[in-house]
Amino acid sequence: MSPIYNGHALGTAALALFVFFAGLGSGHGAPAPGATAPANANAKPATATVTRTSLRQIVRAPARIAAGDEIEVKGKIGGQIIELPVDVGDTVKKGDLLVQLDPADEQQKVRQAEARLAFEVADHAYAKESLAIAEATLAIELRKATDNQKVAESNAIHERGKTDRMRELLKENLCSQEEFDGAAATTVQVEAALESCRIRMDELKVQERSLNLNRQSVKKEAADVSCNEVALAMAQDGLRAMRITAPWDGTITRRTAHVGQIITPASGSPSDGTSLLVLTDLSRRFAIASVGEPSIGLIHNGLPAVITADALPGRRFNGRIVQVAPTGKMKDGAVAFEVKIEILEPDGLMPEMSAAAEVIIDEQKAVLAVPCTAIRNTADGARVEVLRDGKATGRTVQIGRTGERLIEIRNGLVEGDVVRVSVEPGAAAPRPPAASLIRFGE
Repeated sequence: MSPIYNGHALGTAALALFVFFAGLGSGHGAPAPGATAPANANAKPATATVTRTSLRQIVRAPARIAAGDEIEVKGKIGGQIIELPVDVGDTVKKGDLLVQLDPADEQQKVRQAEARLAFEVADHAYAKESLAIAEATLAIELRKATDNQKVAESNAIHERGKTDRMRELLKENLCSQEEFDGAAATTVQVEAALESCRIRMDELKVQERSLNLNRQSVKKEAADVSCNEVALAMAQDGLRAMRITAPWDGTITRRTAHVGQIITPASGSPSDGTSLLVLTDLSRRFAIASVGEPSIGLIHNGLPAVITADALPGRRFNGRIVQVAPTGKMKDGAVAFEVKIEILEPDGLMPEMSAAAEVIIDEQKAVLAVPCTAIRNTADGARVEVLRDGKATGRTVQIGRTGERLIEIRNGLVEGDVVRVSVEPGAAAPRPPAASLIRFGE
């Protein structure tokens, strides 16, 4: 019997390959698939014993081996390479030096930024101190002017009263005109002194407002200091960028740079900047399987899988699905979906190896099975001939999943029953679905 293929162009080879481990009846041999009963009526019919075996439903797909995270290392700043201590195959730790660029220009930028910052810090300190002195001086002047104004107001009140009294005395001829004129002159003087105090207070208020300008100047100087601190930090970052280090533990899988080369910095575009080397995390490896559209509905995260590689015959690697692509890609006229499988023990597997993935959709132990050639499809359903004491008895059975050589029996037979395995041509059970493989006896 020829294998059955999916017919879908991706090669998710839905090949229904089954290994028949079910024990045959004692002293009887199982015929090849499609064999007919011997023409000799006295010949003993071919039989098989109903036995229990394992059942595994899988989806097969071509795959390739891929590493974990991978990064193309580029420089943030341009410059000339003066040291390149790593080569392809070297293992590095996070923080290890990968490339050293000439730091001379960046060191000069740092020194200039430090000088500008020191200048602005000094200016800020001078402005703060000048403001503090001006504020203290104004406070003293305000207290003095306030005291003087109080004295002037008191003197003015006293002299006004004195002048008023002298005016009354002058009316009664109790004082001379000269004495009255002297009192009046003194009143004018103290009034003038009071007005001078008031003017001084107004001047100090204007001076207090001018201090706001000084305060704004101090804020400006503080902002200048902050700007220069940022400029210094950027210059220091530029200097640090001259030393390109490993962002994580990994292995150098490609190196395109060399000592003496002048590189251009990376910008927003992935294609910009000089590629220096590629760092790959080989602590984790994956199989990237290409699953056809008929099978993708059976696949989901967490399903177990078995990986085989062409370069490592006889070895099987266990894995588990960690990602299913949400969209497919057209390839050779068919839609395929990428399925990412993490390999649990990947020793020996290398990136870009050709491989095959078998995703285990369902697995059951100890299911009853008989050869497909034991089943006869009738109007009443699937039937078998059970042999007991040399007599054949027809029996209706409920069948389950079908392989190329074996078929699951869900009801109607028990372990140990002996059934006839030769059937009329074309009466065999239906083939397994093309989207997946059913295997018995694994």
